[in-house]
Amino acid sequence: MPARCGDGAEVRRARARGRRRAKDLIQSNIAVLHKTADVLMEREQIDGEEFQRIVMDAQAEQYLKADEPGVGVPYKDPVPA
Repeated sequence: MPARCGDGAEVRRARARGRRRAKDLIQSNIAVLHKTADVLMEREQIDGEEFQRIVMDAQAEQYLKADEPGVGVPYKDPVPA
């Protein structure tokens, strides 16, 4: 019999949290998404420096898990603990 990794309710909650987080990330960074799509439509590729510039120009907010506020993103300073 295969091992179980939690009850169905726990899995559903984790999936719902993941969906909410993904939606929040997309909504809060929609300008980055649109600008990146524009560049990709023109040239079909983008390098890391250009993507970082797009993110910085959009002044994208850092999105961190509440339980790990010290984790930073390369384009922003980490949140002080």
